[in-house]
Amino acid sequence: MSAESKPDLRPEIAHVLFMDIVEYSKLSINEQSELIDQLSEIARGTEQFHAAEAAGKLSRLPTGDGIALVFFNNPEAPVRCALEISSKLATHPELRLRMGIHSGPVNEVLDVNDRSNVAGAGIDIAQRVMDCGDAGHILLSKRSADDLVPYKQWRSSLQELGEFEVKHGERISIFNLFTGEAGNPRLPAKLKRRSGERPISAAVPSRPPASSTFTGRKRAWIIAAVAAVAACIIFGLFIFSRTTLPRLARPSVPTPGRPDLPRADIPSKSIAVLPFENLSKDEENAFFAGGVQDEILTDLARIADLKVISRTSVMKYKSGPERNLRDVAKALGVAHIVEGSVQRAGGRVRVNAQLIDARSDSHLWAEHYDRDVADVFAIQSEIAQAIADQLQAKLSPTEKASVEARPTQNAAAYLLYLQALDTWRHSQTNEELRQVEATLEKAYAADSSFALALARLSIVESFLYLNKDPLPGRLEKARATANEALRLQPNLPEAHMALGQVYLREHDYERALAELTVAKAGLPNDSSVFLSLGAIERRQGRWSQSTADTEKATELDPKDAFLWMNLATNYRAFRQFPRAADVLDRACAAEPNFYAAQLQRAQIHLDWKGDLSRMDELLSHTPETFDPNGLATLFRFHLRLFQRRYNEAIDLLKKSPLDRFAGIRTGGPYPKSFLLGCAYFFLKDDINTRSAFEAARGILENGIREEPNDAARHALLGWTYAGLKRKKDAVREGKRAVELLPESADAFDGPLMILVLAQIYTLVGDFDSALPLIEHSLCSPAGITVPLLKLDPVWDPLRNDPRFERLLAKFETSPTNS
Repeated sequence: MSAESKPDLRPEIAHVLFMDIVEYSKLSINEQSELIDQLSEIARGTEQFHAAEAAGKLSRLPTGDGIALVFFNNPEAPVRCALEISSKLATHPELRLRMGIHSGPVNEVLDVNDRSNVAGAGIDIAQRVMDCGDAGHILLSKRSADDLVPYKQWRSSLQELGEFEVKHGERISIFNLFTGEAGNPRLPAKLKRRSGERPISAAVPSRPPASSTFTGRKRAWIIAAVAAVAACIIFGLFIFSRTTLPRLARPSVPTPGRPDLPRADIPSKSIAVLPFENLSKDEENAFFAGGVQDEILTDLARIADLKVISRTSVMKYKSGPERNLRDVAKALGVAHIVEGSVQRAGGRVRVNAQLIDARSDSHLWAEHYDRDVADVFAIQSEIAQAIADQLQAKLSPTEKASVEARPTQNAAAYLLYLQALDTWRHSQTNEELRQVEATLEKAYAADSSFALALARLSIVESFLYLNKDPLPGRLEKARATANEALRLQPNLPEAHMALGQVYLREHDYERALAELTVAKAGLPNDSSVFLSLGAIERRQGRWSQSTADTEKATELDPKDAFLWMNLATNYRAFRQFPRAADVLDRACAAEPNFYAAQLQRAQIHLDWKGDLSRMDELLSHTPETFDPNGLATLFRFHLRLFQRRYNEAIDLLKKSPLDRFAGIRTGGPYPKSFLLGCAYFFLKDDINTRSAFEAARGILENGIREEPNDAARHALLGWTYAGLKRKKDAVREGKRAVELLPESADAFDGPLMILVLAQIYTLVGDFDSALPLIEHSLCSPAGITVPLLKLDPVWDPLRNDPRFERLLAKFETSPTNS
């Protein structure tokens, strides 16, 4: 055909499955021919191949060492075809195949034999995606993955691996598809090398995750995601601790408390499983009694027809003569109580359990069990079943199977698992966390099919990433372990919760929500699931649903102060300060020595009325020796700034041995030099301001090189540049923070970045740009309040601007700011 007679190109979007045989060139010619024939036969035998071919919507291209199938019907066709082929490869171990999928443009062409065929970028990119994989991998481009994400059945099977450079310097975002029956969960070797990561196994991490969300520690692994630990304003930035604050006994300011919720209607099918008494002579077996109680509680919590109080709350009522069951039930909002005892001696275990109607103080059921330790699974299941029967709870077939299921058939692995849970509940130090990690590793090593142990490991890895070691490799370990747990047990709700935590850490809220929704179905009484859902919904701007889910969490765990603090965060965001204060009173009553709750309660008076007295009183009663992570010093520093006592603020920092202080809601901690620079700036000490901010600049610029997409790091650097009078650089970094974390993507932290940009404009003298942003913040949920605008010295340059005065007057009487 001459050039003049060629038809115009008419590109179509095709959905391409490109596959080849790994190490094909190392095979003999006979072996190559035999494997290609096998692959062709398998591909032709798939349902997707037949359907597309029958509809005239399929083109096939031999590629020498493999095949390219080009579908024109729908984007799911190559994915379903790949899964069919992958499942059939189980009976063909000699056929080591890798696959790549992409949707893109192709054109109809005539090949060398003058036969109609197709070619184009859609096929080329599918090949490059495939080239990134190892044997067993089904890799997708972001374009193909985006076509699948809206459908629930695909979300839990897709794992984003990141963006990587391929042929000709092109960069492609790669996703891994793994369902448990098909695909390869491991990170491809090429991608490990390109990302600079040390190769790890997805199924068996080289250093598996350390511990898990287990019951009483849930506040630790979700603390930054929900950003509800006590806050103080530093130039409009909320300060939050990145670690769990200890419940240390110390002199504290009395706070009005409401220990019990008003409960007009206590459900008849409500129950609390109190700590079982340990009757074993060997105190080292105390963990076993706690484990039995915990597993009975967990089994009951899987039943949606029951209301079951979470472990954090029930652990406040250990056995003893002072435990009045009627009062306990009233405080927890339940009608029934389960209590019991456990005695373990050698290979035998004796369990006593009884169910009590706390309303009438009558015993409804009691039983004792004397069996081998290996039968503890059956004992726990039988107790849960008997209690459910007594309460006439309806169990779905899935719930019944879940209650009866054994997490492992290996008694030794199970005992190790219980030890890990017990250590985790009380762990505070890094050494204890490493002990939890090691014990869980041993449990998994004893039984490589122990999916629940892997799910717990994944959750702990997320905790360590958040609080101890915020490196991408640790989060990847959490992802790999969660995926392996799902491969072993696809319907395990704890594994879906673990994967949801990974997505939550990555701010991938849609995927996190999908995983946690699955987890909620299997764990309908787990307060941590509702807390996580509320955190996501808050960032999505779904404030009403967020508040409802967080309220549900407090209902299931009424003695957990951290949950009440989260609920107060929602009320504070809408300037509902009386309700926020009431909720924080409940937090302080639930855990009187939880310092973060007391700080947040004092903060409400700043937000609401600009009243510094409550914070001043709290800090004056806080011993100088009590300074977890420098938090007390940091709050004292902020208080001195608001009081314009800048020299005292500087002296406080200089006395502290810490170089860094608790981080903001996103990003790393504040360098001491940054805080000193702020104080010197307000003091108008130009020489020391420059010296301090120059020191901070180096630290913050290095931090951005490590985490270039962290909005908070750019915000702090912008503030630093403003202090150094580098106006252009300051505004650039402030705008970058807003671009990285826009309000449309995060309704909670997005407004914070807008406020920081307003501060930067104020500091560099661009009031025309600052004032509209301040007004926006005053109107936005989670924005600034009028009292804080009056207190914070960062706004002092605006004091004589009549527009600022009018803005304060306009919003001072606004319902959202009063």
